[in-house]
Amino acid sequence: MGGFSIWHWSIMLLFSVFWVMPLYRILDRIGMAPAWAFTAVIPMGTPILLWVIAYSKWDQGESIERIREVFGDGPTFRGADRLPSRE
Repeated sequence: MGGFSIWHWSIMLLFSVFWVMPLYRILDRIGMAPAWAFTAVIPMGTPILLWVIAYSKWDQGESIERIREVFGDGPTFRGADRLPSRE
């Protein structure tokens, strides 16, 4: 009655996996160290992670090139005027 059962730990592990894996993929795609995703399992780790993501400089070089491949150089989407030039 005083300790945690195996079911408790199994659910906690499952929850952690389903919480950390998407964050791991997101961080990898925006060019940050994916290990930051593990801060989400500690108390108050998710808000800290969101602040780090929000105020860090992202590596957007590949993203901009992919947007240009799909949409061309014309302003066909909102925010196209803010993209850096190719020069």
